[in-house]
Amino acid sequence: MQDQFALQPAGQTSVSILIGIAVFIDLSVGAALFFGGNNGLPTLLALLVVLAVSGLFLWIAFAQFRSRIELSDSELILHVPLYGRRIPLAKINAMQIQPISNLPASSYQLTRRTNGLGIPGYSLGWFRTRGKGKVLAAVTSSRVLAIPVRDDYTLLLSVVDAEALTRRLRSR
Repeated sequence: MQDQFALQPAGQTSVSILIGIAVFIDLSVGAALFFGGNNGLPTLLALLVVLAVSGLFLWIAFAQFRSRIELSDSELILHVPLYGRRIPLAKINAMQIQPISNLPASSYQLTRRTNGLGIPGYSLGWFRTRGKGKVLAAVTSSRVLAIPVRDDYTLLLSVVDAEALTRRLRSR
């Protein structure tokens, strides 16, 4: 049996920014093609790459609404755009899980993005923190759950029901 815990989706501002980036990319390339002419294969390849990148932004904008954590008998499965993974429960340090009620004022404050997406209201991917090292973040609010993993990183997640997830992880 698998338990599921929803992650808090990003707000309207974050979704609007992601959609705006995709539209801007598409309009820029469309204008360049319209006013710059058609150069054959290089133009076609550039168009395909740009459409793929804008599609990626749109996918992230809407896939984050289905972000969740699943707990099976043996692993935690993180379902987030691009950075989803399976983590064996044996690698999770359940007794050190802590809720963070004010992320910007904590030692888990995200300071540097090393691989990911950082827009107002939505941080997704790998980050460095002010005092806790490397984190894999799916953060949409200042209230997060810090889940230490024995592979030298911490999951930093905006979980809708953080208390229930903590209880479940500690009981396994």
